[in-house]
Amino acid sequence: MITVSVDNVPNSAPLEHPEVNQVDHLIRGYEGATIVLETMRSRLQAAKGQKAEPPHERLKRLEEELGWHQQENDFYGICYDIYQRLYLKVIEVSQDIILQSFFEPKTTPNGDPFLYDALCRLNAAIKESQIDENQAEVAWKGYWSIPKTVNPSSSWI
Repeated sequence: MITVSVDNVPNSAPLEHPEVNQVDHLIRGYEGATIVLETMRSRLQAAKGQKAEPPHERLKRLEEELGWHQQENDFYGICYDIYQRLYLKVIEVSQDIILQSFFEPKTTPNGDPFLYDALCRLNAAIKESQIDENQAEVAWKGYWSIPKTVNPSSSWI
């Protein structure tokens, strides 16, 4: 009889692990869970050693986890929408500035009302995205019961 150890089998394709970011760590710090955290190797190995739970408890736990995942999806969906709006506005304003230079090559940014207006629109879009980002952060922290004074080290988006 021949036995083969899994440790001796070469792995031709490297495993791609999901990225754990600081938002995931913050959620975990408050006893929450994210999809990324739940699929870590250590968690999967620990889950294999657990006893089976009764069906009603499992259903309750899965419904709670579904709520967490829906909240996570909502949060990242809002962040994506904020990013898309800002991205489109930056493209729009950039194209306006570039086109303006083709039609009026002798104009300079100093004293140019068109350029000033374009920069004001870009600035307004950035401020709006910052407000939206803050609202998404407040909603996310409210859902996870995280104190408003806890801040990650960088921007959320």
